[in-house]
Amino acid sequence: MRLIKMKRYYYLLLLAVLPMCFAACNNGDDESGAGGATVEGTWRVESVAWSKYTKGGGIDPTGNLETYAETTSRGLSITKVDGKLHITSTVPDIPGNFEQVGTNDYRGVGSGDASSQRLVITRVAGNVLTAEFYEDYYEISDGQRKEYGLFTFIRLQESHNSEGGSNGDSGNTGNEHEYVDLGLPSGTLWATCNVGASKPEEYGDYFAWGETEPKNEYNWSTYKWCNGSINTLTKYCTRSNDGYKGFTDNKTELEPEDDAATANWGSGWQMPSPDQIKELYNYATTTWTTHNGVKGRKITSKNNGNSIFLPATDGRISTRLYSPGYGYYWSRSLNTNTSYHAYNLMFYSAGFSLTGDSGNAFRRYGYSVRPVRVH
Repeated sequence: MRLIKMKRYYYLLLLAVLPMCFAACNNGDDESGAGGATVEGTWRVESVAWSKYTKGGGIDPTGNLETYAETTSRGLSITKVDGKLHITSTVPDIPGNFEQVGTNDYRGVGSGDASSQRLVITRVAGNVLTAEFYEDYYEISDGQRKEYGLFTFIRLQESHNSEGGSNGDSGNTGNEHEYVDLGLPSGTLWATCNVGASKPEEYGDYFAWGETEPKNEYNWSTYKWCNGSINTLTKYCTRSNDGYKGFTDNKTELEPEDDAATANWGSGWQMPSPDQIKELYNYATTTWTTHNGVKGRKITSKNNGNSIFLPATDGRISTRLYSPGYGYYWSRSLNTNTSYHAYNLMFYSAGFSLTGDSGNAFRRYGYSVRPVRVH
């Protein structure tokens, strides 16, 4: 029995020491992970080993070590913003945003406990990335334990599957972005990827309604078109009760400069209207599926059999995930009954619908954008 305990202790010790060795041996630049390989892109979580980790870097041999396969579609999206790498994590155990503070060192950003979280990329080898996660990095005190996790991620590869939007029509491009002709009555062509993504299964960026850049925090206090609170709107307002000091402008559709699709992809692209979204469930079938390890909805035309894939990207409220396992995609149209709401496509494993007047429709929320264009 004593021999078994000693073996477990040294295994825990090895779990902590090996990643540190990887980090210490790294001489890569700011755009690379440990070992010099690029880290930018989308990574799916494969496994995690949890343990208790004490102040000073010592392993607590009584901590609970658990290794399991993470079968969800969660992972990391690593992008460069203003010369620095940023990480958006949708892993349930480490959700949030992280900003680069060293070569492979990232700290949580946002309000609450975000700043006490640390993510360290310890190794990148081919399509495998290993990272250490520390909880309560700053608040740790003598005698207190903190969580330590060693995560393994797999880089998502480019899809050649029809779920991503093939069957003959995904090779069409508009302003260098691919689209699919679903044979819809309106002539609407749907893009194969979200804004901020390069593959159908990638989440891409999150946008508040009427904003054209992603950000770290999605609150009324950070929303562009209000004066800090829900009833102080300064643009796109049809009700005086919702506007700042009674403001109204009766604008109900996003102008091109406020449309995340147009602003990021150029003229010809825009966010869909509610009617264009309704066409998807009137003239196509939607199936909950997994595409390249990512869960979402495959939308297949009833007219020509072509399809697109919409990943279940969740949403953002403040600095956290809004509703894991759901997909939320903005339309370009305001709800005129309550100006602080806007219409969006919402789906999950058992549903697919247009919504615009519920707790899922507040303009401040960070949702995905799938652009459209018309013949």
